[in-house]
Amino acid sequence: MALVLDDLLGLNGTSIEDMPVLQDAAHASRLLAASPNEVLSIAGMRHSQGGHTVVDHGRVLLTMAKFNRIELPIRVVGKDWAATVKVEAGATWSELHRVLGPLMLAPMVQQSSAAFTIGGSLSVNCHGRDPRWGPVSASVEEITVLTASRGVLSASRTQNEELFYAALGGYSACGMILDATLRVVDNDLLMYVGDTRTRGLDECQQRLLNLPADPDVHLHYSWLCCVPYSVYSSALITDFRKIGGPQKPGSYAEQEWGEDELLRAGWSSARDHLLTRLLVWEELCERHLGGHGTPKRGTKGSSDNRINWLRSATSFISYRGTESAEILQEYFVPVERLEEMLARLKSIFRRGSTNVLSTTIRLVRQDAETVLSYCADGSRACIAIEAMVPVAEDGSGRLDLSRSAKADIESAIQAALDLKGSFYLPYFKVADLKAFHEAYPRHALLQAAIDIYNPKQADGRHRFWNTFLDRYFD
Repeated sequence: MALVLDDLLGLNGTSIEDMPVLQDAAHASRLLAASPNEVLSIAGMRHSQGGHTVVDHGRVLLTMAKFNRIELPIRVVGKDWAATVKVEAGATWSELHRVLGPLMLAPMVQQSSAAFTIGGSLSVNCHGRDPRWGPVSASVEEITVLTASRGVLSASRTQNEELFYAALGGYSACGMILDATLRVVDNDLLMYVGDTRTRGLDECQQRLLNLPADPDVHLHYSWLCCVPYSVYSSALITDFRKIGGPQKPGSYAEQEWGEDELLRAGWSSARDHLLTRLLVWEELCERHLGGHGTPKRGTKGSSDNRINWLRSATSFISYRGTESAEILQEYFVPVERLEEMLARLKSIFRRGSTNVLSTTIRLVRQDAETVLSYCADGSRACIAIEAMVPVAEDGSGRLDLSRSAKADIESAIQAALDLKGSFYLPYFKVADLKAFHEAYPRHALLQAAIDIYNPKQADGRHRFWNTFLDRYFD
């Protein structure tokens, strides 16, 4: 019996007939060989929202949950002291934390939440909040990829380089990432340091410009005010500064709900309720700017190790219904154009149907290596937006983003392109080919890698594929 499967957004459902749980690399190779006429798609936690883990004309979905071994010991590499860890693609960042914590080590680059799989993070080339680094690809020493045409291959900056740069951020277009060797860093003690008052957008932009000269800031982000009548009027700026060396073994916390998580949940659940949105913003400001007696985790002046600051306690969830859905958007613009981009977004959201729930700003350093790099030309200000948008039937009985929601996204994409920026691909497939090509001018290199490692079969189909790739390639 067919199973209808979807990703987090709930707008990319497809019917599948088999959903094998991978056990190891040999199992993956056997499944590839045993199904020569099937199109295979790959799923980690299925958090991408643009059809990256489903495919309309495929019947087999490879799931990675049990493919999660973490290899020890960690080894020293290079002239300077550095450590690496080899991780299978199905392991989550949270599982990696449990191994690194007792060794006084932490991920070099990681998303803000630990709920994602390593393979999923590498496939979208995620970024984090550490202003010293670019996307997660900066931390990758080597990957192992199961390709359709050449079997299992190792790839690095010195071996099969074209596969390495195409597979990182390549959305499984070249095959399935089986494991990765990642650089890790000391699990330093960091102090949460909020600014002394809310700041204007010009000051938020200037702070990003100053970050490269402030190496003691190990994590950074800003919250923007999203109360409807004063959206993007002010910002709360937060640094996490290094105040101590690696922490003792075992000094990391299991995920749990705390005050900061309750505030985030309150902000999200407010949605259309203006008074609640205002109260949550005021509470955020009070916690961020004011003293609360004995410092608590997440309040001004509190300290904890790097891993704990990377372990957001809330699950990565998204509301979806028959009339609206909660989506994510990210735009990357030159830092000196941040204020201008926010003004454009403010105008779009005021006249459109997008209900902005939260917006954060962070710095992502240049990544000139990967083929689908969203910051190839220099460091970028990342604008991460969580929003509620209307949905409607698309004519075939499926739900899709409404015309007005798509129009808002198209306008935001064009604003980023006008400012010589780009947009993040994991969250939607609204952009047309022209916008995609403009934002990612090296896309032809990924197509060339697809032709080598995941070529079309006699029936005209690729072995590894998804609906996102269907839209933008071949």
